Amino acid sequence: MGTYRTAGNCWSLGLHARSENRGCGSDRQNLVMPNGIVFSPNESRPYIADTGGHAKQPDPELRKLPDAVHCYAVGKDGELGARLFSIDEGSDGLAVDINGHLYTPHGSRVNIHDVDRRKLEHIDVPEDPANVCFGGKDFKNLFITARTPLYSIRMTLSGAKIPGSR
Repeated sequence: MGTYRTAGNCWSLGLHARSENRGCGSDRQNLVMPNGIVFSPNESRPYIADTGGHAKQPDPELRKLPDAVHCYAVGKDGELGARLFSIDEGSDGLAVDINGHLYTPHGSRVNIHDVDRRKLEHIDVPEDPANVCFGGKDFKNLFITARTPLYSIRMTLSGAKIPGSR
């Protein structure tokens, strides 16, 4: 985990989790720069976008690692479990629909993957997308951010909602 000092404060790059039993902690799980995170609808799988190695990464070994989206199991104790699979493409933000399909902005499109990482289809975007989320009254609008515009596309499936949300 890279640790950075800014104006006397310390922060680290990594995956941090809060547990009622164990307080705050971090778990690297071979992640270089974790960025976006989203859970499957039943919360059994977190998907984590890792932006990969960069020239500014403090650890020279980590500079070589590619960007990817990783899927993990959630352990019985709520801790991050084993890595189930990776999608070998970078992404920033992530979204999931009610069927568990994963939406990953990459290049000039938003790719849609099934629960086993197979690419089902994609949505072409006029400007390279950075982030995605579902919204609207019925959660069927997919919002896509890019460098300057915000796009919205009406979807057939609703986005997955956080349990307890309206």
